[in-house]
Amino acid sequence: GDAVALNGQWNLQGGDLTVSAGTIDVNGQVGTQGASIRLDGSQTITVNSVAVLQNAGGEIVLDAGAAGTLWVAGVVDASNTAPG
Repeated sequence: GDAVALNGQWNLQGGDLTVSAGTIDVNGQVGTQGASIRLDGSQTITVNSVAVLQNAGGEIVLDAGAAGTLWVAGVVDASNTAPG
């Protein structure tokens, strides 16, 4: 299947990120606010130990499907410190 690697630093400034592939490897930092980060990998999604997915007050969905594998060693943070 197809493969996507997310490397480097991505500041989406409130924008959404949707990635669909057979294999997804996250080695970088992806940040946004109040938006959606969605990774759909039909075979494998790997969030490596150096990776950070941050979405303050938004949602983060990591879906490897019924037959896929999800590995998370990095940071996945959708917390929100704002009152309310």
